[in-house]
Amino acid sequence: MLKHPAFRYALAIIIGGGALYLAFHRQHLHRLAEELEGANLFVIFAGTLVMFLSHLVRAWRYKMFLRPIAPHTRLSSAFRALIAGYATNNFLPRGGDIVRPVLFSKREDIPISSSVAVLLIERLADMIGLTALLGVTVLVFRAKLSVEFPAIELFW
Repeated sequence: MLKHPAFRYALAIIIGGGALYLAFHRQHLHRLAEELEGANLFVIFAGTLVMFLSHLVRAWRYKMFLRPIAPHTRLSSAFRALIAGYATNNFLPRGGDIVRPVLFSKREDIPISSSVAVLLIERLADMIGLTALLGVTVLVFRAKLSVEFPAIELFW
């Protein structure tokens, strides 16, 4: 019974409804509606599209890192695992780093250790990329940084 899709969907709807109730039960929804009337829907949809594409690229990257171990993994499995990991982070910080490799490994029938190793490699690649981006930013905007943060002169 627990594995039946109807039960799982019903449970997800109940949990989602409960979460929405907790989030909005003391809010002034008429004020929210007034604020949304002035919102630019194009910007909202464009931002949503960019966010979706960003998640899709991250799922593809995860799949590509796993290619030497499991060459026939599906992008949809990587995307689902990524989104489930993000959802888990909402109520258990860093829990998504556990959920994503476990779900992906079960769906694609690959060792969990391989999926976790790829997650660690992905984190390392992110850290190297962000460090490089920070370094380039500091070099390019060195003069402006010195004006805004005079104490930073000690480090040049």
